[in-house]
Amino acid sequence: MTITLSTRALVAVAHAEYRKTSIALEVAKDAYRAQQRDGMPWNAELYKTRRAAEDAYKKAYEALLNMQQQARTEFLQGRPKGWQFAPQREDGQTLYSERLLKQVARAGLEAMDYPVLDHTEVILCDGRPVAIVSHSYAKPEEIEQYAAAHHLNADFLWWSWYFPGRCTAVIFTKEEAL
Repeated sequence: MTITLSTRALVAVAHAEYRKTSIALEVAKDAYRAQQRDGMPWNAELYKTRRAAEDAYKKAYEALLNMQQQARTEFLQGRPKGWQFAPQREDGQTLYSERLLKQVARAGLEAMDYPVLDHTEVILCDGRPVAIVSHSYAKPEEIEQYAAAHHLNADFLWWSWYFPGRCTAVIFTKEEAL
């Protein structure tokens, strides 16, 4: 994989900032809800704090998505010519249409089978699915068992751009797709 260490570090920093701002936003929302629930008078400072937390969260989330996209781009540079990620939703995850799910199944791959297949991203070549990248919460042994049971190759990546340090990234392919 050709993802640079600087991109890896920037994704980790962006993810940490995203997690920090999401916690701050939840705390601000809880305080705001408590104010409303307890019938306390409206507090302009509390409102401003919540709005600032929302803005910081949105910026951190956008930065994280941008860094994850950079990692995807670098990941593909070290892969066979013509590989590209399937269309993605706004959050960077694969946009699964009924057609794409059928194509994935015909290719002998699976797109959804928690906990091994989670936060999956379909890779296409010439418009046909050739691989699935999963950012899995499963243990490596479970991933290997899953791959063997489904006659898939499992290539463990050295880090997950989806959730660094928490997910195990693995690329599943069929023998004939390589």
